[in-house]
Amino acid sequence: MRINVNWQNIVIKFFTIIENSIIRIISRMFFSETEQEIKKVLVFTVGGLGDFIATVPAIKKIREIFPRAYIILLCCDSTMINISRRMPKNPEWYDFVDHLVDEKMFIKGVLIRNKKNIKTIRNYIKTQSPDATFILDPLGAGLINKLKKIVFLKMVGVKSNVFGKRVLFDFNMKILRNTYFTLGLIRNTIWGPLEAICEYNGQQIIDPEYSININENKVADYVKKLGSEKYIVIFPGGFFPFKLWPIEKYIDLLRRLVAENNELNVYLIGASSDSYECDVLVRLLNFSKLKNFCNKLNLMETAYLLKNAMLYIGNDSGPSHLSSALGTQSIILEHAQDYPGYWCPYGENVHPIRISIECQYCRTYPVCPTGTLDCIRKIKVEDVEAIAKKILN
Repeated sequence: MRINVNWQNIVIKFFTIIENSIIRIISRMFFSETEQEIKKVLVFTVGGLGDFIATVPAIKKIREIFPRAYIILLCCDSTMINISRRMPKNPEWYDFVDHLVDEKMFIKGVLIRNKKNIKTIRNYIKTQSPDATFILDPLGAGLINKLKKIVFLKMVGVKSNVFGKRVLFDFNMKILRNTYFTLGLIRNTIWGPLEAICEYNGQQIIDPEYSININENKVADYVKKLGSEKYIVIFPGGFFPFKLWPIEKYIDLLRRLVAENNELNVYLIGASSDSYECDVLVRLLNFSKLKNFCNKLNLMETAYLLKNAMLYIGNDSGPSHLSSALGTQSIILEHAQDYPGYWCPYGENVHPIRISIECQYCRTYPVCPTGTLDCIRKIKVEDVEAIAKKILN
């Protein structure tokens, strides 16, 4: 079904007004609005490594606005049960904001409905009594997403001044997705969490600071020594098949790059779930300067390697967001299930490589509706090589 261009904006505004009216009514039933001095702030965020890094600019902004406030980070890995089960029990990525928050509280998404956990959080929230709460949602979070978080915050005892409730547009409405793109509403997802700040003070954020802090006390000495070498970092893994550039293309690419510069070290990174791809690269390439750090480094050490790398090349997943936030020159191999620039890592140092195909924008992850995975598999080695050589030279 196609919507007449002349009515696109009107239709979007209509649905947005309806959704925000529903949220406003429920929110007023649940939470009060006060003008008291904000001494304690609760920040609520949900997601994996890449999702969390996208919220860091907003957390920095909250600390900037409330420099003396006591900030509590309430975080959940994922409310999608299958994903939460694959996540670490104590995700390290929250350590990247230790300098911005005063306290962290984590709950696994797979256990978020557990009555005992809800009671524990409620008792804690009751003790802390935050003066303001910020929901940091990705861009495009819709009515259902917002209502779930509002109800959860009510259940755990939040009483007043909740920001980040407003819907900008609803990605759950498939019929309108292309319309959002046509009208230029789809930007990088980092702008979603920042909307909570705009909701609080009514000011638009022009140039958010997108960066990550590294705690070198959590980095082993041998990793620090590696940082002085000339090297590139490769991440060939990822959670889902639709994100995986073929391993044979990584092999071809690395052979070409090393042939140009035989002094170049190549470091492989990833979690235990990425071991297969990394092991295959090591076995088939057999380079003396190829080192496999997959599942051997903590996340802070991985960040340290990325920060000092000449170049990062990887699939569009958590490590790619980390690399881009660290300011490293990053080539991101991006699938076409999403709209250009929406979930891809953000920054001028990021060089996304993405092809357009007929079935793009399907948003059917974690599966490919055609079964071909063409939007990631058809990215050419030559295109990646050209950008890599330009950066390395």
